[in-house]
Order: sequence, then structure tokens, then C-alpha cells
Amino acid sequence: MWSNASAGSGSAITAPNREAFYSTVGGGDGRPTLTQTLSPSEQALYNQEARTKGLLGGLGEQGAKSLYGVVGRTLDFSGMPAAPTSTGARQDAYDAIMSRVNEETGRSKDRQNSTLIAAGIRPGTKAYQDAMYAIDRGAN
Repeated sequence: MWSNASAGSGSAITAPNREAFYSTVGGGDGRPTLTQTLSPSEQALYNQEARTKGLLGGLGEQGAKSLYGVVGRTLDFSGMPAAPTSTGARQDAYDAIMSRVNEETGRSKDRQNSTLIAAGIRPGTKAYQDAMYAIDRGAN
């Protein structure tokens, strides 16, 4: 240890000697001994970290014990409904998308039909078919 008890009085600082760094504990085997002291706030952080590590270790152990009876067991899917086939799911998606398009296309054809008849263009004529075909192309 070193001392500076009277540093204010102009005394020199006394440095520790070699023996102050070596422990005689455990038979005096000559191994160096270092002692670190933390400030109260740093000690509180260290203690908190140690508690957290202990809690997390306990949580991991609890989880592992909980999984002990689960891991390795086969899953029983017997009560589950059948999964949709890719074809069925694709068709359902297509039908949902096209339902709106088909509704709008039907309304457009009705409006066009009324307009064409009012203009004197009757179903079955080339002009009528061309006008209706234009609506179908738009839907595609």
C-alpha cells in the first residue's frame, strides 16, 4: 500500500513495496494478489448484473425442464382439417379477383347495349359485335 497522508505538508508520496503486492494467504506461494474495489454505484451495477445472470440462468433451466416432455414426441394432426390444395387455393384467389372485374364488365355491357339500341344498332350486327368485343378486350 502507499500513503500520502501528509501530501499537503510537502511530504513525498510513499510507493508500495514488492511485498505489498504478494499474498501470504494459502501458504505464501508468491502469486501476485490484486484487489479491486468499485465505487458504490459501480458495485450496485455489478450486483445487478450478477442477479440478472442468475435469473436468466434459472429461466433457461426452467424452459429446458418444460421442454423435456415435449421434444421428441411426434405431432398428431389427426384432428386438423385438410389443407387446401394448390389448385384449389389458386382457383379461389382467381375467382375472388375476377368477381369484381366480371361485375363491372356486366354493367358496362348493359350500358353499351342500351346505348347501341338507342342509336339504332341491333344485336347480331357487325357494329354491335365490335362494340361488345371492345368491352371484353378491356376486361382482359
